[in-house]
Amino acid sequence: FAIFFREPPKVPTKKTK
Repeated sequence: FAIFFREPPKVPTKKTK
């Protein structure tokens, strides 16, 4: 999911990727 890889304000956990 590119949405999570971008800048997820609700899912910082995925931002690591």
